[in-house]
Amino acid sequence: MSEEIKKLVKKNLELNQEIYEMLKSVKRYVLIQQIFSVLKILIIVIPIILGIIYLPPLFEKYIPQINKTVEQYQSLLNLGGGDSLDVSGEKEISSEQLKDLSPGQVEKIKQVIENN
Repeated sequence: MSEEIKKLVKKNLELNQEIYEMLKSVKRYVLIQQIFSVLKILIIVIPIILGIIYLPPLFEKYIPQINKTVEQYQSLLNLGGGDSLDVSGEKEISSEQLKDLSPGQVEKIKQVIENN
């Protein structure tokens, strides 16, 4: 019986060693997966944070240009008042309205057309 117990103990040790090797590889795999999941989150979050920090100052340079363009379109469509065209809701301007344009209105139309 003693011989049989020795064989069983030896087999048990071999199996335990095999299980230990498998467990090491599984632990390594889980660690690598955790690292990559953190990297994936950082790849998504870092550009968003950088965008929040750096984009508003960059857009501040273009806000006056955007406002100028919006004002030109408003004046062309008679939404801004002042020295603008009276198109009275029509989509096309008649030849009579074109004859009555002031030089300032003609310049505004040229600017809008050139900017497109």
